Amino acid sequence: MPTADGGNIGTCDNSVANAPKPVAQPISASTPKAAPPRAHTSTRFRIVSGLDVSSRFDLYRLAYLVFRLGFCKMGISTVVGSPEETRLKRAYEYYRAQAHRLLALAALKGQAA
Repeated sequence: MPTADGGNIGTCDNSVANAPKPVAQPISASTPKAAPPRAHTSTRFRIVSGLDVSSRFDLYRLAYLVFRLGFCKMGISTVVGSPEETRLKRAYEYYRAQAHRLLALAALKGQAA
């Protein structure tokens, strides 16, 4: 199978670790999928450690959400017309809505987010 660098899979000393990635590999398959941090995580942390980090937790969650929505937005243009495009658009809208919700919550609390 041809690769992005013009070689073939397995031509780099036949080592799987050194084999180039196929051109057809979707961009989203190359990153781990992780759920955004949830509020209960800070509660569990407070119980175990005795430290309250909840006031800082929303900023980390917002940063994660903005990163993921940007990643999905960039990926959409690489998979136009495929089922992956629909999945990325749905994920983009989800992350965008969650980020807007956190920003609205910060505005209500009078915090700069």
